[in-house]
Amino acid sequence: MSSQATIGYGSLFYRGDGATPEVFTKVSEVFSIEPPSQENDDVEVTNLDSPDRMKEYIAGMGEPGELALEMNFLPTDATQDADTGLIADRISGEVKNFRIMFSDASSTTATFAGYVKSFKPGVAVSDRLTASCTIKVSGPLAWA
Repeated sequence: MSSQATIGYGSLFYRGDGATPEVFTKVSEVFSIEPPSQENDDVEVTNLDSPDRMKEYIAGMGEPGELALEMNFLPTDATQDADTGLIADRISGEVKNFRIMFSDASSTTATFAGYVKSFKPGVAVSDRLTASCTIKVSGPLAWA
């Protein structure tokens, strides 16, 4: 059987506008999306009757993680700038909705709430302007 793998080209990242119904706008020129690594806390429940003198655990509260973006930095682009873009989101600290659309055949999406934790432009003498952005996820991801 041949692989069903697909490349990341064509995946997109969107910002929600908070309206009802919500409209999502594609963030310009993103070239890397690192989705959040979600994990549960470990809660130790070891007791005097635990089998074979081994510690026992149950899943605790979930940690939603952080998403990392890399993009070509476009200082005056409405999806990145300090007036209406990701920089403005970082300044306001407001929790907004975001969406990743993956490049698979079904265009799978992961939608989540979060706030822009950091936005860092990068400048090099003989290379493009870039920016790194970190979004702290607040709550679960909704997969569709």
